Amino acid sequence: MIRFIQLVLGVYLCVPFVSAETKTTSFWTVRNVDANSARIVEVTNTLTACENGLAAYFSSKPKGLTVFTYGTRSSFVEGLIRELGFSNETAAYFAHSSAPRPMNGKYLVPPDEQLRNVCHEVVHSYLENQAGKGPLLQVKWFDEGTAGFLAEQALKE
Repeated sequence: MIRFIQLVLGVYLCVPFVSAETKTTSFWTVRNVDANSARIVEVTNTLTACENGLAAYFSSKPKGLTVFTYGTRSSFVEGLIRELGFSNETAAYFAHSSAPRPMNGKYLVPPDEQLRNVCHEVVHSYLENQAGKGPLLQVKWFDEGTAGFLAEQALKE
Protein backbone atom coordinates (compact mmCIF):
# COMPACT_ATOMS: atom_id res chain seq x y z
CA MET A 1 0.00 0.00 0.00
CA ILE A 2 2.81 2.42 0.87
CA ARG A 3 4.54 1.76 -2.47
CA PHE A 4 1.22 2.39 -4.28
CA ILE A 5 0.80 5.74 -2.49
CA GLN A 6 4.40 6.71 -3.31
CA LEU A 7 3.87 5.85 -6.97
CA VAL A 8 0.59 7.79 -7.15
CA LEU A 9 2.16 10.82 -5.48
CA GLY A 10 5.16 10.52 -7.80
CA VAL A 11 2.91 10.60 -10.87
CA TYR A 12 0.77 13.42 -9.47
CA LEU A 13 3.73 15.56 -8.39
CA CYS A 14 5.91 14.55 -11.38
CA VAL A 15 8.56 13.31 -8.94
CA PRO A 16 9.92 9.83 -9.59
CA PHE A 17 9.82 7.35 -6.73
CA VAL A 18 13.28 5.97 -6.06
CA SER A 19 13.92 2.74 -4.21
CA ALA A 20 17.18 1.00 -3.32
CA GLU A 21 17.52 -1.05 -6.52
CA THR A 22 19.76 -0.16 -9.45
CA LYS A 23 18.41 3.01 -11.08
CA THR A 24 19.04 4.17 -14.63
CA THR A 25 18.37 7.28 -16.73
CA SER A 26 19.70 8.19 -20.16
CA PHE A 27 22.80 9.65 -18.49
CA TRP A 28 23.58 7.61 -15.37
CA THR A 29 23.09 4.26 -13.70
CA VAL A 30 23.32 3.98 -9.92
CA ARG A 31 24.57 0.64 -8.65
CA ASN A 32 24.34 -0.20 -4.97
CA VAL A 33 27.47 -2.02 -3.85
CA ASP A 34 26.76 -2.15 -0.11
CA ALA A 35 25.10 1.15 0.83
CA ASN A 36 21.83 1.36 2.74
CA SER A 37 18.63 2.18 0.87
CA ALA A 38 18.44 5.72 2.25
CA ARG A 39 21.87 6.50 0.82
CA ILE A 40 20.86 5.17 -2.60
CA VAL A 41 17.79 7.40 -2.57
CA GLU A 42 19.90 10.45 -1.55
CA VAL A 43 22.51 9.86 -4.27
CA THR A 44 19.90 9.12 -6.94
CA ASN A 45 17.86 12.21 -6.09
CA THR A 46 21.01 14.36 -6.07
CA LEU A 47 22.03 13.03 -9.49
CA THR A 48 18.56 13.80 -10.85
CA ALA A 49 18.60 17.34 -9.45
CA CYS A 50 22.14 17.87 -10.72
CA GLU A 51 21.34 16.59 -14.22
CA ASN A 52 18.21 18.77 -14.40
CA GLY A 53 20.04 21.84 -13.11
CA LEU A 54 22.99 21.43 -15.47
CA ALA A 55 20.68 21.37 -18.51
CA ALA A 56 20.62 25.19 -18.33
CA TYR A 57 24.41 25.35 -18.75
CA PHE A 58 25.25 22.56 -21.19
CA SER A 59 23.78 21.76 -24.60
CA SER A 60 24.77 18.09 -24.39
CA LYS A 61 25.37 15.45 -21.74
CA PRO A 62 28.50 13.34 -21.47
CA LYS A 63 28.27 9.66 -22.34
CA GLY A 64 26.70 7.44 -19.70
CA LEU A 65 28.06 7.37 -16.18
CA THR A 66 27.87 4.33 -13.91
CA VAL A 67 27.72 5.44 -10.27
CA PHE A 68 28.80 2.81 -7.72
CA THR A 69 27.54 3.65 -4.23
CA TYR A 70 29.41 2.20 -1.24
CA GLY A 71 28.45 1.71 2.38
CA THR A 72 31.96 1.44 3.85
CA ARG A 73 35.32 3.01 3.14
CA SER A 74 36.96 -0.42 2.91
CA SER A 75 34.57 -1.60 0.18
CA PHE A 76 35.07 1.76 -1.56
CA VAL A 77 38.86 1.25 -1.58
CA GLU A 78 38.35 -2.28 -2.95
CA GLY A 79 36.12 -0.76 -5.64
CA LEU A 80 38.85 1.68 -6.67
CA ILE A 81 41.12 -1.30 -7.31
CA ARG A 82 38.48 -3.46 -8.99
CA GLU A 83 36.52 -0.87 -11.00
CA LEU A 84 39.14 1.76 -11.81
CA GLY A 85 42.32 -0.34 -11.76
CA PHE A 86 44.00 1.67 -9.01
CA SER A 87 47.08 0.16 -7.42
CA ASN A 88 46.80 -0.83 -3.76
CA GLU A 89 49.01 2.12 -2.85
CA THR A 90 46.95 4.66 -4.79
CA ALA A 91 43.66 3.26 -3.50
CA ALA A 92 44.96 3.39 0.09
CA TYR A 93 45.24 7.18 -0.25
CA PHE A 94 41.43 7.27 -0.27
CA ALA A 95 40.97 4.95 2.72
CA HIS A 96 39.92 7.71 5.13
CA SER A 97 38.64 10.62 3.06
CA SER A 98 38.15 12.09 -0.39
CA ALA A 99 37.25 10.42 -3.67
CA PRO A 100 38.54 10.66 -7.23
CA ARG A 101 36.56 12.33 -9.98
CA PRO A 102 34.64 10.15 -12.45
CA MET A 103 36.96 8.16 -14.69
CA ASN A 104 36.26 6.09 -17.79
CA GLY A 105 32.51 6.40 -17.35
CA LYS A 106 32.59 5.28 -13.71
CA TYR A 107 32.09 7.29 -10.54
CA LEU A 108 32.58 5.68 -7.14
CA VAL A 109 30.74 7.35 -4.26
CA PRO A 110 32.10 6.63 -0.79
CA PRO A 111 29.71 6.45 2.16
CA ASP A 112 30.69 9.84 3.57
CA GLU A 113 30.71 11.84 0.32
CA GLN A 114 28.61 14.97 0.80
CA LEU A 115 25.76 15.20 -1.67
CA ARG A 116 26.87 18.57 -3.05
CA ASN A 117 30.22 16.90 -3.85
CA VAL A 118 28.37 14.20 -5.82
CA CYS A 119 27.06 16.93 -8.12
CA HIS A 120 30.48 18.65 -8.15
CA GLU A 121 32.09 15.46 -9.46
CA VAL A 122 29.35 15.01 -12.09
CA VAL A 123 30.06 18.56 -13.32
CA HIS A 124 33.61 17.40 -14.10
CA SER A 125 32.13 14.85 -16.54
CA TYR A 126 30.14 17.60 -18.25
CA LEU A 127 33.20 19.86 -18.47
CA GLU A 128 35.38 17.07 -19.86
CA ASN A 129 32.70 16.33 -22.45
CA GLN A 130 32.90 19.94 -23.64
CA ALA A 131 36.63 20.68 -23.36
CA GLY A 132 38.43 17.37 -22.96
CA LYS A 133 40.26 16.24 -19.84
CA GLY A 134 43.75 17.37 -20.88
CA PRO A 135 43.04 21.10 -21.12
CA LEU A 136 41.09 21.07 -17.85
CA LEU A 137 43.95 19.45 -15.96
CA GLN A 138 46.23 22.24 -17.18
CA VAL A 139 44.02 24.85 -15.49
CA LYS A 140 43.01 23.02 -12.33
CA TRP A 141 41.82 26.21 -10.63
CA PHE A 142 39.31 26.77 -13.45
CA ASP A 143 38.19 23.13 -13.50
CA GLU A 144 37.60 22.99 -9.73
CA GLY A 145 36.13 26.47 -9.43
CA THR A 146 33.71 25.90 -12.30
CA ALA A 147 32.68 22.49 -10.94
CA GLY A 148 32.00 24.00 -7.52
CA PHE A 149 30.06 26.95 -8.89
CA LEU A 150 27.94 24.96 -11.35
CA ALA A 151 27.18 22.24 -8.80
CA GLU A 152 25.90 24.89 -6.41
CA GLN A 153 23.81 26.50 -9.16
CA ALA A 154 22.46 23.16 -10.41
CA LEU A 155 21.28 22.10 -6.96
CA LYS A 156 19.53 25.46 -6.42
CA GLU A 157 17.33 24.93 -9.48
